[in-house]
Amino acid sequence: MLRVLLPIALAVFASAGSCPNAPRPDGRCGPSFGNAGCVANSNYPCCSTYGWCGKGNGYCDANVCKGTSTSSCPNAPRSDGRCGPDFGNAGCDTKSNYPCCSKYGWCGNGSGYCDSNICSGGKPSPSPSSKAPAPVPGTNGIKKYLPESQFNQLFPNRNPTYTYQHLVSMAAKYSSFANSGNADNDKRELAAFLAHVTHETGTLVYTEEIDKSGPYAPYIGRGAMQLTWKNNYQAFGNAIGRDLVTNYASVATNADLVWWSALWYWFQNGLHGPAGQKNQFAQTTRTINGAMECGSNPPNTQGDPHRVALFQQYCRMFGVDPGTQLSCKN
Repeated sequence: MLRVLLPIALAVFASAGSCPNAPRPDGRCGPSFGNAGCVANSNYPCCSTYGWCGKGNGYCDANVCKGTSTSSCPNAPRSDGRCGPDFGNAGCDTKSNYPCCSKYGWCGNGSGYCDSNICSGGKPSPSPSSKAPAPVPGTNGIKKYLPESQFNQLFPNRNPTYTYQHLVSMAAKYSSFANSGNADNDKRELAAFLAHVTHETGTLVYTEEIDKSGPYAPYIGRGAMQLTWKNNYQAFGNAIGRDLVTNYASVATNADLVWWSALWYWFQNGLHGPAGQKNQFAQTTRTINGAMECGSNPPNTQGDPHRVALFQQYCRMFGVDPGTQLSCKN
């Protein structure tokens, strides 16, 4: 990621310790917040040193809580297809096509849902409205909402590695990306994706991080979402059948991988679902770089407002309501 590193004294760290108390509804955690834990079988299982529940680097590698709380899902399915501890312990309709709750809080079926079902059991729904929207066959969210001419206007000075054709091709590997069947949600997801990509790459100018001396080098930020840290390179490489631990530079030079890495990260970290929902943009920022940009006194004070402004800009362009509560500052 493109980072602004400030003196460590500016950060407000939580002390290491156990967190025996129930998770808070605002996602705060750790000793500075009443020793509240995080929900272990949710999308935000670990407590960062800044006192936010989240996932990935900055959260689970520095988890200040020794233990977290868990929960089953005893409540009735929701009409929007969300489920699990982060959504009122709502279950999934076991008699529908979407019987299992993924670790990202969506009801569905097959790999990614039933193999990691975070709910001990769902409940039959009184109506079919609990079914999550299904991808629309034969369509592509990128081509539907972002024609090539508009892409070229948005990014006239982009690095030539970032091509529209490769973006469309890589997005086709994730058939539900900006293609859920709900136009407003699809537009918001695409707006959120573009906002983060624009921020991370300086409007698609950079394919790799400017500062190459970080503690994670040589696995510095690369690609449209600035994939960072060795474990992410290894996981992405394993997912696509390539050795990216050795060939890490290709994430910045290969026209497929600059987009593929971003979309893989998007789905791997559970951003696909929340990004399309109103009032959930803050959570996408928290997942991507929350340890550096979120909370009341983050090391990087410029990142979050820039992402929010970009998201609002793209939502206006697509003609969709961005919602409120967009900042992850609080």
